[in-house]
Formats: sequence, C-alpha cells, structure tokens
Amino acid sequence: MRGIVLVAADFAPSTALGMVAEELRSRGESATFISGKGEIVLPEDTTVVIAGMAHSPEMAQGELGALRQAVRKGIPIGLYADTFDCAGREWFAEARKNTQFLIVPTEKEKTKALELFPRANIVATGNPLWEASVFPESTRAEVRKRISMTEDQIVIFCPLRKESHINREHLWLVRQALERIDNEKILVVVTGHPGDETYKENPDAYRPLFPANAIQLVGTTLVKELLPGTDVVIGAGSGAGIDAIYQRVPVIDVMTELVLNEVERLHRRRVWQPVEDGSSIGIKNVEELVSALEQVTSGAGKDRLLAAQEKAYPRPTHPKQAVHAMVAEIQEWI
Repeated sequence: MRGIVLVAADFAPSTALGMVAEELRSRGESATFISGKGEIVLPEDTTVVIAGMAHSPEMAQGELGALRQAVRKGIPIGLYADTFDCAGREWFAEARKNTQFLIVPTEKEKTKALELFPRANIVATGNPLWEASVFPESTRAEVRKRISMTEDQIVIFCPLRKESHINREHLWLVRQALERIDNEKILVVVTGHPGDETYKENPDAYRPLFPANAIQLVGTTLVKELLPGTDVVIGAGSGAGIDAIYQRVPVIDVMTELVLNEVERLHRRRVWQPVEDGSSIGIKNVEELVSALEQVTSGAGKDRLLAAQEKAYPRPTHPKQAVHAMVAEIQEWI
C-alpha cells in the first residue's frame, strides 16, 4: 500500500490538506493527515510527504521534522504554500533543494516561487478554502433574513484579525469614517477572530469602539455564510477579504503601518497582494476610507473593482477544482 502523509500546523492549510487526504482516500489511496503541532514520526509505509508552510518558525517545527525524516529516508517531499508569498518563508529554506513539487494558489505565486525552487515542479492549483467561497450555501435574501437585515440597508462587514492592536485601530477608522458619512442606512456587522486572545477572554472587548449602527455576531457564524448578504467588506489583510473577492464583493483593506508590519512578517513583502492586484482598495487613514466607501457604493467604482477581481482571481467551475488539481499532482509522486 502506498502511504501518503500530509502534515500541517496552521488552521487553513490543515483544513485544505485534510480535504485533499479525504479525496485521496475516496480514490483508494492510503492517505494520512497528521497535525504538525508536535513531534511527528512518519509511518513505515510512507511513500510521499506533503507539508504545509506554517506562519512562524516555531509553528513549523513539526512540518520541518517530517520533511527531514523523509529526506533521510529518500522519500519524495512536496510543500503546500497556501497563501501569498508563503513559498518564500525563510524557515523552509533548508527544504528547498530537496523539494520535488510545490503547490501554490495562483499563477502569480508560481512565478514568484520559480527562483526559490528551481528544481521543483511548481503547480498553481487554486486554494480549496478560497474557492469554497464561490459556492455559498445561502442566498443574499436568506442571509439578510437570518440576521435581521433589510434589503435597503448597506451592510458593511468588518471581520477582525488575531491581533488586538490591529483590531482596535481597524474599528476606530471605521467608526470615524462612518461618522463623517452619516448614512442611517449603513449597518456594520463585526465578527471576532477565534485566534484573538482578547476576544476569547471577553467577546465584548471591542464593543466600545463600534460605530453607532453596528452588531456583533458571535459563536459559530462563519465568514463565508455572511458574505452573500454583504455589500462591502472592510478588512485588514485577512483571509476574509480573499473569500469576499471570490464572491465578488467589494473589499477595502486597512493598510496602516501596524497592518503592514504584520503583512511583512507573514508574507515577506510590505504589500498585500489583493491591493497590488487592484482587487481590493488599500487605505491608510479616515479620509481614504471615506473616499473608498464612496467609490464602492457607486456603480462605476464598484464595477471597476469587481472587474479587477475577476481578472486576478478567476473562479473555479466546480467546488472541488483545487482539491482535484492537488490530488493529481500528489499522485504523480507515489
């Protein structure tokens, strides 16, 4: 039996590789997903290892340990770089020369990775989690009814990040901008991040910063479930904004120094890729946020933004397109 081992530590690549493992098993392969949070011992029947690329050296230790074991045993290894500039994370530099294949989400990420992985087969498959946003389970009307939104309201969705200091700045900017716009039809919907310690300790911690007409959804509500009913997303360089792009919802990203510091730490570059692509509008202050909101709530400005999203992030034709492409590449190495 051919043993395929998939390893990841971070939530998003873990979820994606779990989906891939399930698809492999449905095709009769022996596929095992192992959490990268801790020491890993590869099964004796391992014939190929594919690992995620965690966001920090500390989180990546399990993934790196699995890769080192595979290299010592002469087992082919692959990497899954699930997001922007992920392939360039320096703590995976030791694995580059031995990497047989690299899976990235877009053609632009493939181009960036070529000089880092000159010997690897690099394939742009899409990201299973991003692409899942294309196929929401609810309609706009159903989402709005579920959370008591009327059709004439302008719904602004503010998904928060893990970092409390960024969340406070994010909400302050939104509050200041909406006070200037003063449109009673605007409703702001806020969701906390499950990885935010401040939010976990006190779900009401950010309420004093909310705009006047705002609600917070807590519990198990998923970002993807809310997007069909949303008119605008104001994020801060997070995955929720990417989900919105795939649903063709206008996105504005807070790109202050605090946010750019975190983007640079995670992605090696001081730029958020969707802003560079023109798929999201980057703002640094209240004035720019007011202007961006005026753009995306007008016909022409919104149309230009959605056209840029379509060009940079084409949507899949079926829900498992990325998973199937990832499986096809992995099967080439067993």
